[in-house]
Amino acid sequence: MNPPAVVNIQSWIHLHDGFWGDWGRVSFCGENKYSLNTDGKGSKDFIGRPAYGFLLRIEEQQGAGDDTALNGLKIICKNDELLTVQEGEWGGGWYGPTYCGGGRFFTGAVVRVEKSQGAGDDTAMNTVQFACGYNNRPGKADDWSNWDVQKSSLVEGYWGDWQQWKWCPYNSYICGFQVRFEVPQGAGDDTAFNGLKIVCCYWPSGSG
Repeated sequence: MNPPAVVNIQSWIHLHDGFWGDWGRVSFCGENKYSLNTDGKGSKDFIGRPAYGFLLRIEEQQGAGDDTALNGLKIICKNDELLTVQEGEWGGGWYGPTYCGGGRFFTGAVVRVEKSQGAGDDTAMNTVQFACGYNNRPGKADDWSNWDVQKSSLVEGYWGDWQQWKWCPYNSYICGFQVRFEVPQGAGDDTAFNGLKIVCCYWPSGSG
């Protein structure tokens, strides 16, 4: 199934490209909007809408076994639609949901990624956090004091380094998600989540 042709995409943001696996389909929050053209014929557009909640699936530490860490991501849209962006093969319960408060929505995100371990056990992406705001964003990655922005976090993960926060442009919001995922490797080293892109949408005219 192909993703819809979203008419109000502002930009794509690569949070991290990862190391292994393939990019999956793009999942969008949104709705169909019907309008009447000047020729009297109707048209249907897909409008990207804000995301404001999420759930994560994390595999617990396996000790001497093969770790994968982040395995699943579900997104809750402002119309309360639940998007299953990716659901992995390995155990662990779902954490969440958690939501943006006070009418906020996702405007930025950050991921924690473990670099390649060579002959060691790789896990790649361990977790993701989102920022909740009203079209605004901090001027610095770690300066939240003077902005009406909140962090939305579920679980810290186990390994790797936090990457830089990345933000949708002013007056836009996160509306879409694409995951790079490695399928089971049999006797090889499994990593599951590897990369994540977010799609930013601008507010359509006549909405807010």
